[in-house]
Amino acid sequence: VFATNPALRKRWMHDPTPEVSLAILERLCGEIDVYAAAVVLPGINDGAVLEHTCEWLEERGAQGLILMRFANATEQGLILGNAPIIKGQQVQSVESFRDTVTNLRKKFRMKISGTPLWDPEIGSPFTIRHEPALIKKLPQVQRRA
Repeated sequence: VFATNPALRKRWMHDPTPEVSLAILERLCGEIDVYAAAVVLPGINDGAVLEHTCEWLEERGAQGLILMRFANATEQGLILGNAPIIKGQQVQSVESFRDTVTNLRKKFRMKISGTPLWDPEIGSPFTIRHEPALIKKLPQVQRRA
């Protein structure tokens, strides 16, 4: 989704017809269970823009939104080995991203989570740490990475 602001979609997603894309998304939200995704670029589609996107999706019946923290270098989570994807683009800290996801989840009824590291409802990524009986069932680690 990136954003429901047509101008931002056109610029950042290279969407030549953002209004049409949003109309299709709106129709889909009315017909099927839509779970959307957005990469969050600090200063571009975060803050009020992200809140508006959440409102727009929820008003149209979307079931959820998974947010992805933007990474511009390997130490920030970039796994493709190329750098940087967007030269000079600010990157949100892990803690700030977690707080963004948590705060949005409190404001909206639809499911909002962050990947790969945060789901405020279940406490992921290490939810199993709260289940000692399940941990006991896991095989013993035999080797090291």
